Amino acid sequence: MVLNEDVKDCKIISCEKSKHCTSIIIRDVLITDEFMSDHFHDDQNKIEKSKKKKKNKNKTNKNNNNNNDNNNKSKHKEINSIHEKHIEDNTLRNNLLNNGICDDHVLCNNDVDYPNERNFFEYKKMVMTLLKQNKKDKKIYFEKKDIYKRQMIFSYDPLTVQSELIYTIKKNQEIKNDNENITFEYIQSASQYHIMFCCSIFFVINPNLFFNNKNFKINICILGGGTNVLSNIIKTIFHDYYIHFDIIEIDETVKKFYSLFTDETYNNERHIMNYIINDSYDYITKFTQNQFYNIIFLDINNSQNSYITADGYKLYMTCPHVKFLNNHIINNIKNILKKDNGILVVNLLTRDKHAKTYVYNFFKTFFVTLISISSINKEINEVLICSDNIITPEKNTTFQYNLLYMIKNYYDKWFLNFDLEQFINNIKIM
Repeated sequence: MVLNEDVKDCKIISCEKSKHCTSIIIRDVLITDEFMSDHFHDDQNKIEKSKKKKKNKNKTNKNNNNNNDNNNKSKHKEINSIHEKHIEDNTLRNNLLNNGICDDHVLCNNDVDYPNERNFFEYKKMVMTLLKQNKKDKKIYFEKKDIYKRQMIFSYDPLTVQSELIYTIKKNQEIKNDNENITFEYIQSASQYHIMFCCSIFFVINPNLFFNNKNFKINICILGGGTNVLSNIIKTIFHDYYIHFDIIEIDETVKKFYSLFTDETYNNERHIMNYIINDSYDYITKFTQNQFYNIIFLDINNSQNSYITADGYKLYMTCPHVKFLNNHIINNIKNILKKDNGILVVNLLTRDKHAKTYVYNFFKTFFVTLISISSINKEINEVLICSDNIITPEKNTTFQYNLLYMIKNYYDKWFLNFDLEQFINNIKIM
């Protein structure tokens, strides 16, 4: 769930009453200009500012007649030119990296488990270059499209988007039927907290070990499945991985809208999907298989005006649901998480600083390690990763390396609204 306070060019495509809320509304919002501005125009401004800054710097260096500095600049410029040429020829994967990766799916130890600090920095720099290239390619693609958001909201809280999906059609082309001529852009549908949900998986897996290996299956439970947007994003990113999904949703009415958010022609034998209509609280308390899940995502919003009481104060929050802030349910969650690498990942959505502090302290009571990843841009969502293992700075570095490795091999299928540098900076071990 994210807050959406500015909606225009909106069309209601479906509305139905639900026993769990007043009414469920599905709407389409035209966002072509907004999408292009958010993802591409800002970058162009940054490029122009960077060029201007570099020009002024070169002019200063020329006036100072600093030959050594100029030689270094020429050398760096030559390296950057080589990087760009490799990208344009789509050969960067095989030619740019000298340490850490032998080929697309085999890690090279080189007598160390991971690159040293210098190699890690160069590796990260290379991945950022790949992401820039992906953005250039996607700009050409999206310039030929009309871009829409399909959103699910509840009538009692229209500012909070419960599920959201981006889809495109060719410019000036009409939609005759529900999903005719529509291309679901699952990766670009990800809000910041969905991106952080996906990235949290790298605390659990080594992407090289799990890649295309049926002996290493990821078991995922999504509490608050909604219209299945999150699972579709994960399936798109982790296309070559074996994943078992249990998606728990309490509202049968929500399931009726599933087809409006899903490409039903998509099929991947590596992915097993169970969409279960049940109360998530009951599902967890009655689940009997211990140490089953690698990851449990908790993304259930509260009903209107819900709050928790702490020290005589009412603390309001949108997510997580207050039912999950009690000892009994958390102990049940811990029992069904794998002991060696299981994690609980929570969407925290509130503007109340006291409520945030309460939630931090609550989960720190039950788990050895609590990691916070705050959103960037307009979102106020924060993702909490709860683990019964000690997440040392070294393990955090391993997580970052696994993430970079994945992006390196799938950069053309990665999120446009992903700021690698900012994401890494926002990881905080509480």
